[in-house]
Amino acid sequence: MAHVAGYGGDLAFTNLTAGVRGWELTDSIDMLDTTDFADTGFRTFIGGLSTFSFTADVIWDEGNTAAPGDSANFTLTVTTGSTYTGTALYESASTPVVVDGLVTQRATFRGTGELTRPS
Repeated sequence: MAHVAGYGGDLAFTNLTAGVRGWELTDSIDMLDTTDFADTGFRTFIGGLSTFSFTADVIWDEGNTAAPGDSANFTLTVTTGSTYTGTALYESASTPVVVDGLVTQRATFRGTGELTRPS
């Protein structure tokens, strides 16, 4: 098993110029309940539609013009040669400001369409 250090990661999204400190991808599928009387007390499921979202922790930057509502292609890099790509909507941004630290943002994105996973 190969271990990967997080410092090789990156996020590219149009007009997001802030320094990215970390990101988290949630890749999931709807589970459709197919349980009927013949299943004798045990639920059964099949996979439905795929969905994904991701959040990014970034250092606030006045030059950043990406804003909630924007749609763009993105690339999430785990390490060189290992990326996730697709299209996403910039869903929301939270900006905490503290007296003893950097101003940061937590940006939330919602995927639209297919997520291309590392092969």
